[in-house]
Amino acid sequence: MLNALALVMLAVALPACDGLHVDEHGQGPALKNARVLLATGGTPGYVYTPRVLASDGTYLWVIDRTARVQRINPETGACVQWFRMPEWELGKPTGMAIGISPEGKGQRAIYVADTHYHRVMVYEFPGDPAAKQPAVALSPRLIASIGSYGNAPGQFVYPCAVAVLPTSDGQSLERLYVGEFGGNDRIQTFDRELKFVKQIGGAGMGEDEKKVEFSRPQSIVLDVPNQRMFVADSINHRVGVLNLQGELIRWIGKPALTGQAPGQFSHPRGLTLLSDGTLLVVEFANNRVQRIDPKTGESLAVMGRTGMKTGELAEPWCIAQVGSRFFVAEGKANRVQVFDQMW
Repeated sequence: MLNALALVMLAVALPACDGLHVDEHGQGPALKNARVLLATGGTPGYVYTPRVLASDGTYLWVIDRTARVQRINPETGACVQWFRMPEWELGKPTGMAIGISPEGKGQRAIYVADTHYHRVMVYEFPGDPAAKQPAVALSPRLIASIGSYGNAPGQFVYPCAVAVLPTSDGQSLERLYVGEFGGNDRIQTFDRELKFVKQIGGAGMGEDEKKVEFSRPQSIVLDVPNQRMFVADSINHRVGVLNLQGELIRWIGKPALTGQAPGQFSHPRGLTLLSDGTLLVVEFANNRVQRIDPKTGESLAVMGRTGMKTGELAEPWCIAQVGSRFFVAEGKANRVQVFDQMW
């Protein structure tokens, strides 16, 4: 239990914003106007242990531990399209991105980190669903399968994060980033032909803050206008800010300072970049979302608290934005919640 002085310091660590505050355990208020969008179940429009979210700008995509990839209406929660990964007995995907296709021509593709099969699967992006049509089972064309098991360049142990950099005209793939864990704990980059280019960082516990070391780089988010990327270095309890070449700019948080206070992290898993340049960070162990200023590392808001009620969080894996709404997937609660902006 924190002492009185620590409680005062914790209470003033965040600026007042719509009455947001944290308690002595670093917990924020319940998510604003939250409701369960996807509940527990195995049919389309339901989920079991969802661990992956992505946005295509109009729809929400979710992957759960049944290896189903679902395209979801973000207002109603209805599944409009879905498919299942070709193999799933060994494990399920833990990462996904919607981005420019390696085939170019301005077309998009679905990139899935097929974690326990040591590869990234690239699928053709489907056409828009018909209005008021029941969920359609897809058989998307496989564009490419990247990687195999191993430690060599271009191989993976457990790929878990994917980010797609388009060319400046938005018509072609410039670079693909893939984060992995399981001993490799690095980020690899691939060119438009999906050939290995370079490795960023390596496995480490982050004792030297000048080095790029990772322990489960679970999420990668690109900030293309500012030529930087953010990495959720989950087991090191920090977020990395790097340029797009992989050179370190700064770390937010420290492995030795994992905790509950604002600005500290405990197993950050998911990231979303906001239009104002701030960053939403989902913490698996703290069961909350923090809004972070990446320039200073300051925590600007803390949202969510531990629990199974609506507006509370139970082992959140990831966060996504579609329009003005935010979505968070919770493994323990077997659901996806939607909530409003709280700042």
